[in-house]
Amino acid sequence: MSGERPSLHMTVKMLARTLSTPVKAGTFITVLDIRRIASELGVPVAVREDRRRIIEEFLLASIDYGRFVEALERVRGLIVERRRRLEELTGLYRGSRGLVEEYLEACEEALRAIDEAVDLYRRFYSREQR
Repeated sequence: MSGERPSLHMTVKMLARTLSTPVKAGTFITVLDIRRIASELGVPVAVREDRRRIIEEFLLASIDYGRFVEALERVRGLIVERRRRLEELTGLYRGSRGLVEEYLEACEEALRAIDEAVDLYRRFYSREQR
């Protein structure tokens, strides 16, 4: 069993579910965010019925276009920047830390999920082995 490759498709589905749910991602990732990243990377993104599907299909398309790691790095950067801004706000409004703590923690969880997806891709699916 240890020799089997984990399913990249299932990893992408679970990651898309996390990234499309603000309480799990720690931030609201918009369709415009995804379309901007896709455009910058030259990856097509279809307009679908919901953000989860758009994120999922964008990530799957980024695999097909050989841009998966870059796509995840861009999404990671988006989360890091928004987490930083949230931290700044808690510095300005001292009593607000308790109100946003769960979102700050969710950002960290989403970043770990992204890192795990990148690691899985590099170990099992990428031509460029570490």
